[in-house]
Amino acid sequence: MLGLGQCSLDVLGRLPSYPEVDQKAELDEVLLQGGGPVATALVTLARLGVEVSFWGRVGGDFFGSQIRQGLMAEGVDCRGLLVDSQGTSQFAFISVEKGSGHRNIFWNRGSAKPLGAEEFPAEALLGCSVLHLDGLHLEASVRAAALARKAGVVT
Repeated sequence: MLGLGQCSLDVLGRLPSYPEVDQKAELDEVLLQGGGPVATALVTLARLGVEVSFWGRVGGDFFGSQIRQGLMAEGVDCRGLLVDSQGTSQFAFISVEKGSGHRNIFWNRGSAKPLGAEEFPAEALLGCSVLHLDGLHLEASVRAAALARKAGVVT
């Protein structure tokens, strides 16, 4: 399976209950983990033993390095995860209320440029049976979907 799309570094903070506006609240737990629709789907599949490959772009910053390391540690092939050395990576802070599971997401898209159509090679789909897209890298996604259709790859 190949995924082309978003990846993020997420900081999750769990708190007992949401405070009123302009108040402080101590977090019960803080987790640092990867996120993004395609990246999360691929990690889930990799944990189930499916061979997966990620295509996208991160910035040349600490967050980008952490995103790549996290994906690779989960068994995701990151040969298609390109780096924009001058750009920044997507980042999110997510507050999660302990009892209800309600959450608020504060995020920054980063400045890493999206993959262009020419940056997604047809060979990437060789041996692929499923292509998962989230629409972040629009030009590359349209090309990948067209190539997948020709190759009979489920999108």
